[in-house]
Amino acid sequence: MQWFPDIGKARFPLASDVAKLAVQQIEPEPLEPLYMHPPVFIEPKFG
Repeated sequence: MQWFPDIGKARFPLASDVAKLAVQQIEPEPLEPLYMHPPVFIEPKFG
């Protein structure tokens, strides 16, 4: 008996499922290319 038979197997959502989730959004995020986003920088913490 296998407790977790799917562990280690790659799983990908179907495009139709992703589309259904996208349609359900109340206020979708505006589309903007990634290169237009401001850079994210977090100051390193040195002890």
